[in-house]
Order: sequence, then structure tokens, then C-alpha cells
Amino acid sequence: MFFPKGNDIWVNLRTLFIDMDRFLIFLKKEGFTGYVHFIFSDRQSMIFFQEGDVINGIEEIEEERKSGPGTVKEILEQARREKNGKITVSKLSL
Repeated sequence: MFFPKGNDIWVNLRTLFIDMDRFLIFLKKEGFTGYVHFIFSDRQSMIFFQEGDVINGIEEIEEERKSGPGTVKEILEQARREKNGKITVSKLSL
């Protein structure tokens, strides 16, 4: 999956240990700009943030890509379900 290279803040966090709701609240309070890259057993996904707000999500399953607000919801649901997923958080400069 192609994406801009940011400065990795956290690498290979396990979804097993992350409370997604609290994580999103934290990023909002921090005014985070960047992306969160999720690697699941069957897909790769990203959620993009600008100043703490979710602005888009993209998901790639095999050769199929989809994006948009509905995709963000699906990514977060997958992160809550799948305990062996990995998360990398990368900050982008404004």
C-alpha cells in the first residue's frame, strides 16, 4: 500500500492491548496530524488524521481498495475484533 512517509511515533503496537476508543480520544486531544497504519491477517488499512480529526480511511484487501467514512468504521471494528493486528502511528509535518 502506498502512503506518505511520516515520523513513526509508535511501531508494532498490538491491537490486543489497545482500547480503540481511548486511543482515538488521545489522538484528538493531542491534535494529531498523520496516519495510523493497521496490519491485520487479511488486509492493510490506514486512518488519516488532521489536527486530531479523522479525515479519511483506506483499506486494501488483496487487490481491492476502498475508502471513505464507512471504511473508517470498518477499520475500527476490525481493530476491536482482531487481537493479533499490528498498529503503527506516524506523524506528518504540517
